[in-house]
Amino acid sequence: MLFLTPTLPTLLPATNYYIGLTLTGEIFSWLLLHAYMTPEQFHKLDETQQAEIVGEGTHIGDRRDEEHIIFLYQNNDLYIEVYLNKQHGVIKKLQALSRSELLDIYTFRTGFSIK
Repeated sequence: MLFLTPTLPTLLPATNYYIGLTLTGEIFSWLLLHAYMTPEQFHKLDETQQAEIVGEGTHIGDRRDEEHIIFLYQNNDLYIEVYLNKQHGVIKKLQALSRSELLDIYTFRTGFSIK
């Protein structure tokens, strides 16, 4: 349920009137959690919440190491690597990265494919 309270002025395009709207409660928390999440905040979530964040993201590439296929997802400014064990077909690790960490890992990397 969406609750709006008059506090934040917003100009309506076709008028000279201001309307005040503020998101409260769960919706505001959800927006903050999903729009401005840091890698540290991601790692504090439980597995179900982490899976939800990955599921809401976009698969943007993958790479491989000796043991894993590593899928890269983006959710707003958060990048998440999903480590899938090649032999057993199970997810072994979720690793959240900032943009700078992402560049450090993927710059000049061979075997990386972008979708």
